[in-house]
Amino acid sequence: MADLKLTYYQNTIASLHCKVEKGVLNPAKPLLVLSILGTMDKTLTMNNRFEYTGDCESLFKNNCYKYLCTSPYYYPFYYLENDGFWHLHWKRGSIPACKSAKYIRDNVEYASLDDSLWTLWTNSQTRNIFKQLIIETYLSNYKNTQ
Repeated sequence: MADLKLTYYQNTIASLHCKVEKGVLNPAKPLLVLSILGTMDKTLTMNNRFEYTGDCESLFKNNCYKYLCTSPYYYPFYYLENDGFWHLHWKRGSIPACKSAKYIRDNVEYASLDDSLWTLWTNSQTRNIFKQLIIETYLSNYKNTQ
């Protein structure tokens, strides 16, 4: 069963719905997923709860610099929910539109992953498999050489 879930989530991550503008893929969602994995590496005792500010945001900004992405953090934080494994937990029920970072900070309590994906990603070897998948699928052409 774990193999089926692993395959399912590998396929899901490999087919994220990313914005394409002028023929160029925006790597913001893959960078957020990479940042989530990095946050899990740093915080071994954390639970399945990702607040808007903190380690994940910092890692996202570092990854954006590394992979030449100019997307603000709130875009993928909000829109990753459309890919089905990332869930926003609103302070006052569901709110339909993402307007700004302040809007997310004021209205989203936290985000979480599917429980089964969270369980898979508690294993560091599995996290490394997904990191490599993201880099190979989305980021091989984006590396900042400065």
